[in-house]
Amino acid sequence: MEYVSDEDDVLQPDPDVQQHPGMRPSLTEVHERQRWALERALEGFDSLDALSVWGQRLTEASYAEVPDDLLTRVTVDEAETSRRYLVVNPRDADHGPFFRESFAAEFLLPAFARAARKVAKRAGELAEQETTETTDKRM
Repeated sequence: MEYVSDEDDVLQPDPDVQQHPGMRPSLTEVHERQRWALERALEGFDSLDALSVWGQRLTEASYAEVPDDLLTRVTVDEAETSRRYLVVNPRDADHGPFFRESFAAEFLLPAFARAARKVAKRAGELAEQETTETTDKRM
């Protein structure tokens, strides 16, 4: 099992009781969060409130790699564009999907790649502990 390296972390799990040693669950977790965020962005949002809630979870999905002011720019500074294309509107069916894909390509995918690199770099497998040979008298 893989753990994020942290010098302050003195608690190290026992590798003998781990399930699936050698897997990297933090990368799976990053993948699942990012997939959710990307799918929601590409689908569009039912309301500006739904977009705001998504934006709060986006920071977590990207490990804070998205620009700090992205949600503010999208919901306040560029509100007309956001309402028109990120929030689903049947009148903009032609432009909405293209805008959402462009938005994801410019803001989400680069941030997600940086986050995945950061997690992969910090994550490593726990080294095996030394084992002492036991003698079984039944043999």
